[in-house]
Amino acid sequence: MKKNLITLLFLTFASMAVAQVEYITSQKEVTNHTEKVMTYFAKLDLSHTFSELKKHWPLPPEEIMELEATTTEQFEIVLSRFGKSKGYEFIEEKVINNTLIKRVYIIKFEKHMLRVQFTYYNNGDGWVLNMFKWDDSISELFD
Repeated sequence: MKKNLITLLFLTFASMAVAQVEYITSQKEVTNHTEKVMTYFAKLDLSHTFSELKKHWPLPPEEIMELEATTTEQFEIVLSRFGKSKGYEFIEEKVINNTLIKRVYIIKFEKHMLRVQFTYYNNGDGWVLNMFKWDDSISELFD
């Protein structure tokens, strides 16, 4: 009984988090969203970056907060190794039917760059952010 109650509470809170997500209505708006996020991200304004991401990302808010905290910690290392941010550049977009969009960017630094990937999913009601990932796997850009 207690386990069922905990499961029910978890599902209730998870569905509330999903219900608060705003759908993006067009592929052009997906592009606008990634550009807005990248503007903040390249300026290392992580608070605004994650604030924009969470509008369309159906993860529980506490998970997004944890990802933001981890990113903030890791960016201290990135800056010490890569130098100052010098902006961002759009690399490519892949669209699968009217269901998935993947957009790839790089953030340029003085000594290196980071790859940034967004994947959006259209469930028929609109687009939501399905994945946001950054790494230094530059060689993957050549595949």
